[in-house]
Amino acid sequence: MNELDTREQMTFLLPMINFETELPELSIKPDLRMRPLTREEKQSLIRRIGPIEVTYPKLEKYCLEAKAKNIRPAMKKAYPIISALRLLKSNLVGINSILLGEASKTWMVYRYPGSMEADTSSRRIYKGIYVLKESEKADFLSLGNKIGKMILDKKLRFALGRLNMAYSSKWLDTKLLDYMIALESLYLPGESEKQFRLCCYLTSTLSPVLDESTEEIWNFIHKAYGLRSQIVHGSGSLSPRVKIGKGEDVVEVSIEDFVDKIEEYTRQSIREFIRRGKKVKEIQSNIKAKVIKDIGMEYIHQQG
Repeated sequence: MNELDTREQMTFLLPMINFETELPELSIKPDLRMRPLTREEKQSLIRRIGPIEVTYPKLEKYCLEAKAKNIRPAMKKAYPIISALRLLKSNLVGINSILLGEASKTWMVYRYPGSMEADTSSRRIYKGIYVLKESEKADFLSLGNKIGKMILDKKLRFALGRLNMAYSSKWLDTKLLDYMIALESLYLPGESEKQFRLCCYLTSTLSPVLDESTEEIWNFIHKAYGLRSQIVHGSGSLSPRVKIGKGEDVVEVSIEDFVDKIEEYTRQSIREFIRRGKKVKEIQSNIKAKVIKDIGMEYIHQQG
């Protein structure tokens, strides 16, 4: 039998990278809680994982404590929680290791590569610690609960999975592809004229949500689709600077800031689809109907 697979309930500690909270402890479910790591647990983590993780010892102060018979259900319990934190706001947070508690209170440390992993070489590290505020508790728990229940919606699960995958990547082109694949899965159910329709549907959905003009949202996502095609077809690598817009309205941003913007569009799109509480296909139909009503199908075909 695998040493991570037991017949009795075990305690799994899932140290959270780059995370702090104003809440001293948070019971999420009877078998899942968020709490600070003890001094002994931190020492076990640093001592046993090795020099790569020792570089960032301050990043692991809190953990998710899960009761389960093996690692799969333990990680399944944690998935909605890490996903909810990532949807709540932009910053690095994730799980890179697992501590398995023994009866003697010694801890065995295991690496965990997967969708909850966080790339600690990313520049996100230098944006500061992710802090879950007490005022965000209700929103966070609501998101986690909804994510746990949306498992039956394949497209929404897929989009969230791509957002999570981007957290483990250190390459900007890979992150951008993950975000664009997520957005296409939400907004484009086998549509032709994809670039124009994605701009229409996403701008219509997010303009009431974001503090940005419809033109800015449109220009960024239009450019993102062009870069996505460039990466997929091997037309070249991403340039350090990205020009957005046309004529006198052109603005230039760093590729890092550009990818961050598309990440935010992905995050807000997933949140909006979750908030609407319907199947993705139904939401897609509603968005399409609204766009057709606002600008007309004939115009869409002409621009496509």
